[in-house]
Amino acid sequence: MTRFTLIIIISIFSLNISAQDSNNIQRDFTIKLLEEKVNNIQQQIERSETHLKELQDAKKDEIEKVMKEKEDSLNIRMILYSGFFIALLSLAAWLLNWLGKKEIRNIVAEFTKTKVDEELSTKLSKSVIDAKLTEWGEPAIRKMVEELTEAGNKAKQHAVDIEETKEKYIILMREMEVLKINSDISKTTPEERQKVKEFNEVTQEVKKEENFSADDWFWKGVEARDEEKYEQAIIYFTKAIEIDSQKSSTWHNRAYVKDALQNFQEAIFDYDEAIKIDPKKASSWDARGSSKVSLGNYEDGILDYNEAIRLNPKYADAFNNRGYTKNQLQKYNEAILDLNKAVSLSPFFSNPYKHRAFAYYKLGNLNSSLDDINMAIKYRSDYQEAIDLKKEILEAISNSK
Repeated sequence: MTRFTLIIIISIFSLNISAQDSNNIQRDFTIKLLEEKVNNIQQQIERSETHLKELQDAKKDEIEKVMKEKEDSLNIRMILYSGFFIALLSLAAWLLNWLGKKEIRNIVAEFTKTKVDEELSTKLSKSVIDAKLTEWGEPAIRKMVEELTEAGNKAKQHAVDIEETKEKYIILMREMEVLKINSDISKTTPEERQKVKEFNEVTQEVKKEENFSADDWFWKGVEARDEEKYEQAIIYFTKAIEIDSQKSSTWHNRAYVKDALQNFQEAIFDYDEAIKIDPKKASSWDARGSSKVSLGNYEDGILDYNEAIRLNPKYADAFNNRGYTKNQLQKYNEAILDLNKAVSLSPFFSNPYKHRAFAYYKLGNLNSSLDDINMAIKYRSDYQEAIDLKKEILEAISNSK
């Protein structure tokens, strides 16, 4: 109930009281009662308003609490939803980015291919090519043709040179075979050495070393031997033997080189092999005898010299070597007989003169000794052993006067 309603009621009662002037006491009393009621009503209204305010405040607090709880719950859900949404967005963004890059690469590749095709189509079109050929192609092609023509001519000439070299190789090979058969390869002349050198040069032109024959390696060994490259010569002779071990000349020459290196026992082994293959080769018997003598095996050496002389009675070297060995055995008269034969067979060979001079010197025939030593020095002016022996002979002659 509002104040306005109360005022209306009071007004009505006031009008009624005014109408009843006769009953003032009753009116006053009634007014008093009404005032009390009004006061009571007013108090009730005030209490109601207070209680209503309290209820409103309580309701408000409860609503605010509920609203806050809902707001907090909503905030939590929003945070979760936001996190999930952000994660989803990130994943989606990564996928889109990856797919996008792949797609971009495809697009770029396709675009590039298209552009390149377009450029090539433009730059390599018939009209462009014709224009370029007109501009610079013809001179370039002409130059290329000239170069090819020149290269072709050189190739033809090279082929001709190779054929000529091959023919030369064949001719030289025949000559080398003749040289091997008709001469003692361990003692080549300057002309023969030049021929060997020429053959090896031609061989290098027409063959690679992996294609060398046993003869090719043999002649390289001979050249190395003549140049006193003994270790290298052994390598070449060994290669020849590995290819063909049935050639006595190769064993003989490797033995010769080993003897020059004073590997006498190894030399004897190689001479043994050479003699097994060709027992009629007098030079192998003679050379093996010299290796044995170098080891002090004089009697064995003489046996080999005997066989060499039996096989070749005109073998001056064998007579000379046997005469030298007999000097070592102090068989001077026998030595002189062998050395006489050597001198008669090879009158310009200095060694027999020197060895015979030594035998005469030992026998006391100083004049004959002096004549022979002079002949030895005449045919070999740098023969130091002969020069030293001459000094002894002259001293002996001087002392005998």
